[in-house]
Amino acid sequence: MTDKVNDALRRALALAIARYVSAHRSAAGLAHKWLDEDERLLLDTSADALESAADEALSSLDDWEVSARADREKWETVRVPAVLTRLTLQSARSGSFETAAGPLADFLRDAGEKPQTLDVH
Repeated sequence: MTDKVNDALRRALALAIARYVSAHRSAAGLAHKWLDEDERLLLDTSADALESAADEALSSLDDWEVSARADREKWETVRVPAVLTRLTLQSARSGSFETAAGPLADFLRDAGEKPQTLDVH
C-alpha cells in the first residue's frame, strides 16, 4: 500500500511541476532537475491536458482511499502521503500554487516562490 501512495505522490508532483512550468517557462531548467526522463515529457503537455490528467488522478485517489480507509491501521501508515498527493493534484488541476505542502512546496521555493505552506500531520 505504501508503494502505491508514494508512486501516486511522485506522479502528482510531476503533474504539478509541469503545470507550474506551463505558466512559468523560465522554470523548465529547474523542472529537469526534479523530474526523471519519462516525467519530463509532461513539460510539453498543455495546461488543459495536465488539468485533465490531475482530475483523473484525483478520481483514482478517491477510489483508492475508500479501500485504504477500510483498514484503519494501514490507513494511518499512508495517510500523510495520501493528503500530500491530494493537495499536489489539486494544485496541478487548478494551476494555483499559492499554498503547497511537502515536495511541491520544496520545488516552489527552489523556483523562487514563497508559497504558504501546510504542515500535514
